[in-house]
Amino acid sequence: MSTLVKNIETFRLHVTVNYNMEFEQLKPYVVKAERKFIKPVIGNAQYETLVGTSSSASGTLGEVLILLQEASSNLAMFSYTFVGVVQVSDNGFHISTNQNSTPAEWWQIRDLRRSLLNAGNEAIDEALEIMEGNAADFSDWTSSSAYTIFKEFFVRTTGQFDSDFNIENSRRTFLKLRPFIKRTERKYFEGLLGSETVAKIKAEATQVAKDALAIAQSAQVAFTVAEVANEGAFLFTPNGMFVATVEIPGEKHQQLTEDKLYNLHRLKMEEANALAKDLVLFVSENDDVFTEYASREATQYNDPSHNTGSLLSV
Repeated sequence: MSTLVKNIETFRLHVTVNYNMEFEQLKPYVVKAERKFIKPVIGNAQYETLVGTSSSASGTLGEVLILLQEASSNLAMFSYTFVGVVQVSDNGFHISTNQNSTPAEWWQIRDLRRSLLNAGNEAIDEALEIMEGNAADFSDWTSSSAYTIFKEFFVRTTGQFDSDFNIENSRRTFLKLRPFIKRTERKYFEGLLGSETVAKIKAEATQVAKDALAIAQSAQVAFTVAEVANEGAFLFTPNGMFVATVEIPGEKHQQLTEDKLYNLHRLKMEEANALAKDLVLFVSENDDVFTEYASREATQYNDPSHNTGSLLSV
């Protein structure tokens, strides 16, 4: 099976390993790392294109290939650390040692694993940032579900979310947020504006629609943060929101207290409601563009059975 990292020389460009380490020892972990961490975010077609791309390729394709090789190498070594100090034979599992070296302490392995995991994910995020900024160069990706998975929402890129709430520009965190972003579409925006108006804003066919989209994106980020503040699926720290990982047992983080999480939820809901009101006002003031919304409001106004109460009190 072909992979992004094809030999020990490429592996050594990104991870320091012993001079006698052979690629065949590492390849199963390279395959695993690329299948688990890289293929899901760039799609199979773009992955195969990059596998067939020369390491000497120039331009954005070459930049992305090198970054994903870096990610693959670090994440493969991350997986390999589980078994790197263990020898398997017919007699069972053994820890290897000799007079010149001893097995690393558990905390040293933990710190190494954290470093490898962070390096791998950072390389993926940097590659995706290049791809998002040069989408025309990565048509295999943009035509895949790995890319279009977010096009149905107001907030479509890592950078858009990160501009309103810090996730350290992490595509990994952004992907984990998708179910919650989807929830905000259904729970708040569709009932508030109507599906036709939501679709018109997303289409960005006019400058007015683009201006509405900018307001909607900020509102969606605020609603999403409020939704996940008490879910436990993410780590909230004084610096922002991050994916909670179970891949490093014993890993501790300086998380916000329950009181601070409650306050975060409350403040973000207040912010989201204020932005939603701004969005409705903007749409109402531009009823020549958002004709579906104007027609919908007129119908509801003239219908005495219509409940004029609103979830957002707008």
